[in-house]
Amino acid sequence: MPRIDWHDDPSAPPVNSLVPAAAAFVERDGEILLIQRSDNGKWSMPGGTMEFGESLTTCVVRETLEETGIHIECTGLVGVFTDPLHRVEYDNGEVRQQFAIVYRATYLAGEPTRSPESPRVEWVRRANVLDLDMDPSQRVRLAWALQHPGDVRIDPP
Repeated sequence: MPRIDWHDDPSAPPVNSLVPAAAAFVERDGEILLIQRSDNGKWSMPGGTMEFGESLTTCVVRETLEETGIHIECTGLVGVFTDPLHRVEYDNGEVRQQFAIVYRATYLAGEPTRSPESPRVEWVRRANVLDLDMDPSQRVRLAWALQHPGDVRIDPP
């Protein structure tokens, strides 16, 4: 499903949806697990939206496995990202306000395996991560995770 990310744009359509989502910051041997998204071609951490009957932690473990073939264990939090000026528009008319919790996670097993949601799955050298083509919201999340390994980011009020 194609998507359009709007950032602090007065012409953005009004929000009609709020969906909890989670992403995984997985680092192994100086490399970060990333996917190239099929819906916009940009790079991001693996993750997705929570389903009924699961916790957000279960969601990120499930989504990471589905999108990458990698088994992970959540070990902490990178941060809370809920910028109301970031809206995501889908071709079905849904317009979501950003609502993402990013977990720190440990690699357990598996090999990078592409999926319909992620045609490319790669371990990217830490130094090269922010050079990739990604949405500005992803860049903020990854930059925080890379630069603040012991801190949790909390959105300002």
